[in-house]
This record gives sequence, structure tokens and C-alpha cells, in this order.
Amino acid sequence: MPGSSPFGAFALVALFAVLFVLRLRRNARIRRGIPDALAYWRQAWFCHRCGGVFFPRGDLMSAATFRGQVWRAGDYAGLTRRR
Repeated sequence: MPGSSPFGAFALVALFAVLFVLRLRRNARIRRGIPDALAYWRQAWFCHRCGGVFFPRGDLMSAATFRGQVWRAGDYAGLTRRR
């Protein structure tokens, strides 16, 4: 192509390589946290009637709080994407 430089093509390939590696690292972090997040998740029971989450020991929390606790158990802090 006229006017295109090899540096531009290299920069584009490097950008895609960096994004690919970042995605691989993010996915690996998610996979590592799945067992702990699922262990916490399986302890709870969601009540559709009141919208709360119950635990066997009698604790009650909102669904949003429970979601945050599951994320903490899986060590997913900082993985949310801002759009």
C-alpha cells in the first residue's frame, strides 16, 4: 500500500499481541478463582420471594451484597470492564 510504513504494521501486531496476552492472563485469573467462588456460592440459598440470600447459619444478605462476596471469594476484584 502506498504510504504505509512497516512500523505501523509492527505497532498494530504488537498491540494485538499485548491485548491477547492480557486476555489470557485475565482468563487464567478467573479460572483460578472458580473453585473458591463456587464453594461460597453453594453454601447459599436464594429466596425469590424476598430477594434475599440465606446461609445455613441463618445469615441474610441482599443479592447485590452476595454477588460482591462471591467476587471477593474468587478474588475477582479489579476484573470488571468499564464501558
